[in-house]
Amino acid sequence: MKNTKILAVLLAAASVTMCFTGCGKKKKSSMPLYAESPSSIEPTEFDSEAYANKLSEQVDAAEISEGDLELGSINGELVSPEEGAVDYDLGDYRVSSSGVKLYYDETEFPQELVLTFEKYFESLQDGDYSTYYKTLFPEYITEMEAALAAKGDHDLKDSFVNQCVRVADITKGDFKVTRIKLEKPAPREDGQDNVQGYFEMLNSYLEKDYYSIAREQSENLIDACFYVMGEGPNGQEGMILSAQKIVFAQKDGKYYTFG
Repeated sequence: MKNTKILAVLLAAASVTMCFTGCGKKKKSSMPLYAESPSSIEPTEFDSEAYANKLSEQVDAAEISEGDLELGSINGELVSPEEGAVDYDLGDYRVSSSGVKLYYDETEFPQELVLTFEKYFESLQDGDYSTYYKTLFPEYITEMEAALAAKGDHDLKDSFVNQCVRVADITKGDFKVTRIKLEKPAPREDGQDNVQGYFEMLNSYLEKDYYSIAREQSENLIDACFYVMGEGPNGQEGMILSAQKIVFAQKDGKYYTFG
C-alpha cells in the first residue's frame, strides 16, 4: 500500500482544512479520544441530549444475541484509484460487504482484525449494543463491569451510549461510516511502548496493572493508528476521527477491542 496522505483527498472532496493529531504523541485525556478528534463534516444543529435519550431507550432494551460476532467479508481485489480521482491520494483499498472502503496493509493487519474493527464502528453507527459487546475482549468486559459497579458509575450500556454520542457530537447527528484506515503508529516521543501507553488510563481506572493482565490473557496485543471517514446527516463525506490510537487483543483466532 502506498504511503497515503489523507489530507489531500479531504481538500479535494470536501474543500476543508484539517488538523491532525499524531498517533505517536502522548495523550492526556481518557480513551477513546473522540472528543479531541477534529471533523471535516459541516456543522448542523444537533440536540445531543435528545440523541442520548433516544439511544438510551434503544440500548436499555437491547439483549446480547447468541453466537459469536458475525464478520462481513472483503469483496473483490485491491482497488487502486486512477490518478486524478478525488480519493487517489488515499491509496489502495478493499471494499467490505457493507460497502466500506478499507485501507490497510495485510502484512500488518489480518483481514479478521480489520473486519472486527469495521463491526465496532458499525455498532456505534447503528446503536447496536449486541454487536458492540461482541467486539470487546471478554475478559475486559468482566473487569470493566466490576469496576463500574464498584465505583457506582454507569454500566457498560451507559458507556456504549456515551461513545455513540461522542461520535454523533462530532458529526452533529447520525452518521454512516464510509472509509476506515489502519496503519502502524509512529513511536511515542517519550520512548514508551505504544501498547503499554495505551493502557495507562485503563490501569488508572481499574486500579491495577491491567496491561500485564491483558498480555497474559491474550495471545497477542496489536496496536494501530486509525482514521474514520463517514457521511453526516447532510450526506456530506468527511473525516470523523483522525490519527487515533487503538489496541486489539488476539485470542483463539479472534480479534477484540478494549471499548
